[in-house]
Amino acid sequence: MKISKHTTSNGNVFIATISISERELVKSAGFHFDAIKNRWWSRNKAHAAQLADFADDTCKDELSASPAQKMKIVADAITQLHASQKSKKYRIVKLPSGAVIIRGTQSMILEDGTEYSADKVASLYKMTKAFNESDVPGSLLQHGTLIAQCPATDWPLAVVALTAEDSREEVI
Repeated sequence: MKISKHTTSNGNVFIATISISERELVKSAGFHFDAIKNRWWSRNKAHAAQLADFADDTCKDELSASPAQKMKIVADAITQLHASQKSKKYRIVKLPSGAVIIRGTQSMILEDGTEYSADKVASLYKMTKAFNESDVPGSLLQHGTLIAQCPATDWPLAVVALTAEDSREEVI
């Protein structure tokens, strides 16, 4: 494998020259395949930096990062991961009881007037029929009853809280 840097009219691009057995490695690093030119490429320096050990003289110094730069690359990757998770319309957890915890369906207003948008609220629904992930709004409207809500800024904590709420039995 060899990673090289080329300057084009659209800016810099990193090209990966690989054998067929190495394609999953460059693909997982974020490179894209250009079927017309039959090559793997990326404009993203962070993607190329993951393969810095294979860099040629055109980019070896640029991609060989200091420990601080490597930490920034990792931090940027984590930020991109969180951004991609936030872009999902719904997050869903199905509970053994048949209930579902879902983020992204309903907003919530706290007693002090603070409003949380639907993407920041986890809701617990009891279902009368099996939950249909392909039609979330329809399934909840027809077969779900809203039981509880909480802020979902910390998704794992919201799931724990609503799971506990689902298993709670009301005393009459």
